Parts: sequence; C-alpha cells; structure tokens
Amino acid sequence: MCEVIVLIPNYNEEKSLLKLIKKIKYKIIVIDDCSKDNSFLKLKKKKIENIKNKKRLGYKETLINCFNYIKKK
Repeated sequence: MCEVIVLIPNYNEEKSLLKLIKKIKYKIIVIDDCSKDNSFLKLKKKKIENIKNKKRLGYKETLINCFNYIKKK
C-alpha cells in the first residue's frame, strides 16, 4: 500500500504554515530552508516532522533534499 506524504518547503512561513497544516489530513513533512522566523521550533513543538537544511538552498534544491530524505527512510 502506498502512503501519501505532503512535502512542504518552508522559508519564513511561520504565520501561514500552521494554518495550512491544520487543513491537511495526510502525513506531512516540512523542510525548512534556513528560515529566520520561529516556524521550525513551532512545528517541532507540535510534533510535525520537520527537517532543516544546513544552508540556504532555494526551492528546487530544498525539494530534492526532501525527496532524498524520504528515500532513505
């Protein structure tokens, strides 16, 4: 059986991200591209799977990192 995973790239989306996540009914993985806001910590407190790039990579590379993360799991 296939699992549905919603990948959400994040860069300083603290305000809109939490609203969006409440509406999603599937497994969520957020990948943070070195945000300067508190989004990473807030997601961690809510126990939402959340990984962080070691340096700012941009949208495309952030998604590639997330796909590689999922493949390793």
